[in-house]
This record gives sequence, C-alpha cells and structure tokens, in this order.
Amino acid sequence: MQALPSSDPRSWNAQAAIHGTARGFNFCQHRTDHFFSWHRAYVVHFERICRSLTGDASFALPYWNWNQNPQV
Repeated sequence: MQALPSSDPRSWNAQAAIHGTARGFNFCQHRTDHFFSWHRAYVVHFERICRSLTGDASFALPYWNWNQNPQV
C-alpha cells in the first residue's frame, strides 16, 4: 500500500485520508451514532484491499469481541 501512488485509492495515503484530515476532509463518524458501523465498514474495505494486494484471501485484522471477553 505504501508503494502505491497517492492517487491510487488503495494506497496507504488515500486510505488514511478517508479516516483522517490529511487532505482537508474527514469522513470518519466520531461522536455520532454511526461510529461503530462506519468503522466496521472502513475496516472491511481495508481488509479487502490488503487481501487483494497480498494475494492472501484469508488476511484479516485481529478482532477483539468485547461481548465475549469484556474484562480485557
């Protein structure tokens, strides 16, 4: 992802800009009712990019299910 040009929507910079304000906009839904659903969709999209670029169809980010392990 880091080797891709910033103009490529799969690039590290393009993905960071979706979540942050690096390019003057911020789609992130902090402090709204959409916080969890927005971030879940963002992570799914990010994982799909990683799967595509690595060729590893089983790639997934670690996930903590706080419902099953709340003491963590």
